[in-house]
Amino acid sequence: MKWKLMGALTLGVISIGMISQRVFAADETGMYRLYNPNSSEHFYTGNPAERNQLAKIGWKYEGGAWTAPNSGSPVYRLYNPNAGDHHYTTNGAEKNMLVKVGWKYEQIGWYSGGSTPVYRLYNPNAKAAGAHHYTLNKAEYNQLMKIGWKGEGVAWYALGTFDTSNEPPISTVPPRKVDKDITTAGGGEGQNPGSYRLLYSNKPFDAMPNTTQPPVIEFSADIVLKGIREKNAFYGMQFIIAGNGTGGGQIGLDIGFQEGTSTEFAQNRISVKTVNFPAGAGNQGQQFYSVNTGINMDQAAKISVQYYQTGSGEFVVTKLNGKTVGIYKTKLTTPNQYVLHAQVEDWKQRGASLQLRNLKVLKNGQDVTMKGAVNLHLLNQSGTAGTSFDLVAGTNRWLIHGAY
Repeated sequence: MKWKLMGALTLGVISIGMISQRVFAADETGMYRLYNPNSSEHFYTGNPAERNQLAKIGWKYEGGAWTAPNSGSPVYRLYNPNAGDHHYTTNGAEKNMLVKVGWKYEQIGWYSGGSTPVYRLYNPNAKAAGAHHYTLNKAEYNQLMKIGWKGEGVAWYALGTFDTSNEPPISTVPPRKVDKDITTAGGGEGQNPGSYRLLYSNKPFDAMPNTTQPPVIEFSADIVLKGIREKNAFYGMQFIIAGNGTGGGQIGLDIGFQEGTSTEFAQNRISVKTVNFPAGAGNQGQQFYSVNTGINMDQAAKISVQYYQTGSGEFVVTKLNGKTVGIYKTKLTTPNQYVLHAQVEDWKQRGASLQLRNLKVLKNGQDVTMKGAVNLHLLNQSGTAGTSFDLVAGTNRWLIHGAY
C-alpha cells in the first residue's frame, strides 16, 4: 500500500496533504440466508459479520432472503440450546411459551412490514434442528409441501427480495496491517511508530440511504493501466478525492498488481480496492483499504469515485465499469475546495504507465472539469491542464492534481 510521500503540495494558494447494487438503504435491511449441511437448519440474519462468521465455520451461504424494514412489527429470534435450532415468530405469546420450556430469547431479529409475504413451513420428520423453514418464494413453499412439509401460512411481511449480486464476496480472512509506522490521523502520512491502516478482503458495504441528490463531488475517467507482470512485480495507481488541509480525509480507488499467491487479497492479478481514510480518523486501523475480489479487470476500465453527504452521514461510493466496488461511511473536511489527484507508481522501477482519458469532475451534478480553482494538471508543470494524460511511474509525469 505504501505510496511515495509528497508531503505538502501547493496548488496556487491551496495547501494540501497527499498520500503516497442492490445495496439496501438505511431504513431497510437486507436479510441473508444460510444453510447448515450438518443439521439441515436454515438461518437468517441481517448482520454481514454474523453471516461471514457462519460461512467461515462451514455454513453454506445461499444469498439474499428478503428485504426487511427497520421498523414495524418485531420478529423475535429464539434459540434451542438442546437441539441447536433457531425459531422466528411475530407472536409474543409463542415467544413467551418457548422461553418457558427452555428456549433462549436472543433478540429482535428484524421487523415485519410491507406487502410481500414470507411463508412458514414445518417439517414433521425433523428430529432436531431444521423443523421450520421461511421463504418468500411461493414456488419453494409449494414444492416443500409436495414432499411432506406442512405449510403454516404467512409468517410475516417483507418489502421485497434482496439482490446480493452487487455485494462483495464473503470474507473469511482477517484484515492485514499495512502502511505501518507511516499513518497519521485523517489520511495523512509521516513517521509515526506503531501506526497502521487495515487492508480488508471484501469488507461488507455500509447501508447508505436512498437519495435523489447527486454526489457533492464525483471524479471519473477512462483508464488503461500497464505494467510488467512477473516475479516480484508491484505496481499500481490511485484515484483520489481529498479534503483540504491536514487530516482532511481521503477517499478513492487503489488499483494495481502485486505478485503473490493470496487469492483473498487478489494477488497475481489486478486488484481493485476502495480507499477510505476519513477526516479525523485515528492511526491504528480506523483508516482502511478494502479489496473487492468480485471485481475483475485487465488493463482498461471506466472508474469513478463519488462523495455523498446525506442526513445519515457522508459516504464514498466507488465503481469500476458501472459495477459498485465499495460503499462506506466516511468524512471529508475542507474550508473551500476538494483536492483531486491521480498517480501511478512502480516499486520495481519497470516503467508502469497510466493512460487517463475523458477525465471529468462533477460538483453537485454540474461539470466543473475545466472550471476548478486549479484545474487538473501535471505536478509542477504549468500550462498542462486538460482531460487526457499519459502518466509514467518514475518520471516527472507520474501525478496529476487539481482543486475544485
